[in-house]
Amino acid sequence: MNIQQNAAVPYRISNGYKALCPSQSIVNWSHEVRLKARERLHRLNIIEEDSCLFCRNQIESSKHLFFLCSFSHNCLSKVKEWLNWRAETTDLNRLLRWIKRAKSSSFRKVVITVAVAAVVYHIWQVRNGILWNSDAISVKQVVRKIKEDRKNRTLCFWPSKTKPIDREWFLNLKTRSCANQETISGFGLFLF
Repeated sequence: MNIQQNAAVPYRISNGYKALCPSQSIVNWSHEVRLKARERLHRLNIIEEDSCLFCRNQIESSKHLFFLCSFSHNCLSKVKEWLNWRAETTDLNRLLRWIKRAKSSSFRKVVITVAVAAVVYHIWQVRNGILWNSDAISVKQVVRKIKEDRKNRTLCFWPSKTKPIDREWFLNLKTRSCANQETISGFGLFLF
């Protein structure tokens, strides 16, 4: 039996990727409320202690973890500084609303949105590392991972039509983050 006979649109691998990886604009970020943070686990009588694994002096709720905790707040601040992003708020939903309403190019909005998603992902990953493996990691190490991840992902999925000003902005991000590291050879070949 031929599957394509029943399909209205011919099957393409890219359609599968689009279905599996929705664009950032349609992702529902409200899932943060349902995260199994220690506050929620304590309320369900699964764990006894509900203090934050980073700061140890507040209850670990999703709201606290993203970005009221000093650790996550410092991570976000360093990433905002790296992006030269001057949004004052640290509330996740307000940050995303700010990005949506910003008068920036779509390229910059995507880079910033993906950076915020990377901060959330890495903070949750580090939190789980502390919880399950007792792995302590510094803000500097987390931010370095976020920068590397964002640069590499952006290079892999570089849009075919990028304005020169956006290209220059991204190259300046790359230069700022590599100031203390070796520059990746052949970087310009990906962009031009």
